[in-house]
Formats: sequence, structure tokens, C-alpha cells
Amino acid sequence: MTDYFITGASSGLGKALTRELCRRGNRVWGIARRVTMLEELAGELGENRFFYSRCDVTRSGDVQLTAQKMEESNYKPSVIILNAGVALETPGADFKFDEYKKTININLFGALSWVEIFLPAFKLLGGGQFVAISSIASFRGYSRRVAYCSSKAALSRSFESLRGQYAKKGIAFTTIHLGLTATGMGAKVRSPLQIKEKQAVTKIIAAIERRCHSISIPRVARLVVEGLRIFSDPVLSQLLEKIVKNPGKTGGN
Repeated sequence: MTDYFITGASSGLGKALTRELCRRGNRVWGIARRVTMLEELAGELGENRFFYSRCDVTRSGDVQLTAQKMEESNYKPSVIILNAGVALETPGADFKFDEYKKTININLFGALSWVEIFLPAFKLLGGGQFVAISSIASFRGYSRRVAYCSSKAALSRSFESLRGQYAKKGIAFTTIHLGLTATGMGAKVRSPLQIKEKQAVTKIIAAIERRCHSISIPRVARLVVEGLRIFSDPVLSQLLEKIVKNPGKTGGN
């Protein structure tokens, strides 16, 4: 049995990961902003499998309170899955700095703050694992998601650096570059490269258990992105407008 901690656990991919991990006999402490959804999940999974806190990852007070609650409960996770994320931009709309800043605060800072929280315990134990749910979009920016692509690229590069810094201390930093998935913020997106929720969950857990450094799911999506480098930025954005159908902005947990 492994004890996990998951951000954005109330819906979408975070919820699916929580369910599957608990089904496999593990314990999960999940956080999200919507406490009613966490309560429903706790009722479904059982109080001995799923523990939760209401937490906004952009609020330092919430983050510290959650860490305090886990310490008081003697809950010591060995795997930290940083899943909470948003894609707030409306395709075709003008650039808005406030929207950009909010996306960065959630997708990047809202993930890295937990690294600082759990690092001391992992260093004492001589092991532990952080898992960043990044995106295939981190490899190439495009017009639809300026803030989203930037935040995921920064998260991936941060994990690359941290991986090198803490490798000799037995602490793993796993980056999951996830493609379009039929759950959460990707539920309303339509693309020939979209994968099913169950497939994504199975592959993510397998990568965690192997303590992978970095993986792209599905790999073909990464290959497509790399192949698209032959196109200029404007042409790429025009192509993606035709390939990906998305009704607008998508919030997070």
C-alpha cells in the first residue's frame, strides 16, 4: 500500500486517478476547492481510503493548513501528484495579463509550492516522488493557449532542473506530458489524438510505479508536435484551429 497526495482531486483526471489508486488498495489524500465534491468522493471511496481537505493551491494559508492537517493525522504520503490546473483563455480573444497571471499561479506556482512543503520529509527519509501532470502543449506554444502552454512549459523545465538537483538524494521527479484526454478540461475538446480517461489513468500510474523521469501520453502526440516544427508559428496555429475543436475556456478543480 502506498500513500498518495493529489491536487485537483474533485473532478476530471484527479478524480479518476484517486478512484483507481484507491481501488488498487492505496490511500489518497486529495485536495480541491469544491468541498462538496470531495465529500461525495469520500462517501464513495470510504474514510479509510480517501482523506481530503478543501484547499485553493494559490492561497498560502490553505496550503499550510492542509500540510498541518496531514501532520496532525500522521499522514505521510510518499507520492505527490501535482494535477490541479486550468486553461482559462477563450480561443480567439485578445491577450489578457490577469488571465495569464492567474493561469501561472495555479498551474505553476500552485504545483511547486507543494515541492517545498514535502521536500524536507523526503530528504529525511531518503526518498519520495513528485509527479507533475504537465502537457504535450509544453513542447510548442500556439495561439489558442498562450498562458496554458507557458505554464506547462515552465512546470516541465522546473521538474527537469529539480530532477538533476535531487537525484542523488533518492527523490524522483516524474513529468507526465499528457495529450488531449476525454476528461476534465479536455472533455469537450474534439481531436483525432484524444485518448480515453481510463487509458490515461492506466498509463500515468504505470509511469509513476516505474518512477519514470519523463513520459509523453500518448507518444504519437509528442511525435506530431515535433513534426509540426517545420511550420511557422502562424501556420501552426491555423492548423490547430482546424484540428482541435474547443468551445472555450475551461476551469480547474
